[in-house]
Amino acid sequence: MSGKEMKLFIKYIGLSVLGTVGVSCYILADTYFISKGMGTAGLAALNICIPAYSIVYGIGLMFGVGGATKYNILKERGIPDAGKSTFTNTVIVGLSVSAVFFICGAFFAKPLVELLGARGEVVEMSRIYLKVLLMFAPAFILNAIFYSFLRNDGSPALAMTGMIAGSLSNILLDWIFIFPLDMGIFGAILATGLSPVISLSIYMPKFLMKRNGFGIGRTKMDFLLCGKMALTGVPVMLGEMSTAVVTFTFNKIMYGFEGTVGVAAYGVIANIAVVVLAVFNGISNGVQPLISKNYAEENGKNVRKLLAYASGVTVLFGAAVYLSAYFGAEGLASVFNGEKNITLQLLAERGIRIYFIGAFFVGINILLTSYFAAREKIIQSHIISASRGLAVILPAAVFMSSIYGTDGLWLSFPLTEFIVTVCGTVLAAVEIKRNQKRKNVVLTR
Repeated sequence: MSGKEMKLFIKYIGLSVLGTVGVSCYILADTYFISKGMGTAGLAALNICIPAYSIVYGIGLMFGVGGATKYNILKERGIPDAGKSTFTNTVIVGLSVSAVFFICGAFFAKPLVELLGARGEVVEMSRIYLKVLLMFAPAFILNAIFYSFLRNDGSPALAMTGMIAGSLSNILLDWIFIFPLDMGIFGAILATGLSPVISLSIYMPKFLMKRNGFGIGRTKMDFLLCGKMALTGVPVMLGEMSTAVVTFTFNKIMYGFEGTVGVAAYGVIANIAVVVLAVFNGISNGVQPLISKNYAEENGKNVRKLLAYASGVTVLFGAAVYLSAYFGAEGLASVFNGEKNITLQLLAERGIRIYFIGAFFVGINILLTSYFAAREKIIQSHIISASRGLAVILPAAVFMSSIYGTDGLWLSFPLTEFIVTVCGTVLAAVEIKRNQKRKNVVLTR
């Protein structure tokens, strides 16, 4: 790649990472302030509801990334009205699905949290958190759609600015609602729910002034297009769904081993992992528009270079995460241990050191999922996502915990990500070799 293209690579990844870290701070801020204001029970309630947040955010990413990727490819190929048709259809479908979440939150929050594993004193706090979270689903989903389209429309700085503004407002409102106003867990989720609303307010001026290549317009509802966008975005959604499945499974198993304090300890780890995964998602999301663009232009050489550079960044960050987790486990656990609970502290410390071995592998898996999706290689992308979210992690968690107890549960995450990395690397190598062979055949003709 040229110097100009390298600068573009650094710009897109840097701004994307800042944006996704901003999103992750929604939950991380809640974790910190809830641990200080509501202790172990509050942490357990928050962790019970994290799968629901992952599902809502994952649905938003599915429509956002899927629609924006399709828009980028159609735009580069010179298809007229690509921005109007893809964006309008994406918004309509996104709002339709978010209405279902809204209804579930308004009327079915209590049975849902009981299904997620809430028990005793944790039920009521979980019910309040989940109810408000789901009723803000339209804002979360629209925010993910706008963010993805702006990033693919050449406005990564604006996308990042909106996300950071939402994140900072969440931190400020968390403190105000939980401490000066004493609003408890309702204040925590209200602050989180208002954050995407603030992000959307940052995006709206450019959208309303039509300074972009996409927008709402009179266009037919294209169900075939919606299906293609959803298929493109499903792997990204499955990446988020895997977080939900892992959290739900770990909560169930941990509750059997250690009770509420065990769920709270896992909550500490899960919420630190949210930030780590956000950086990995930022790298993969940042490189996705560039891969899509070069793929549409049939520039296979640049596509391979982009994958190689992004892989290098991912590996370096993964190593830094593990070193920080191993040597900083005590401090990380204590930050979220507002009650100074010794059992929680020891469980979280050991869990951090084992669980984050997976940092060496999880980033590569997220990157490969995005790489295949950006090139419309849906089957390969689905294989990686489904393996991380269901096919490998569930049996690994049950099997390892039955033999090694809590340590086995922590270890099941890095074991899963290692297995998926091996499979994903093989799929990528086969695909690259196939493309090179196809190109050689064309040249010989």
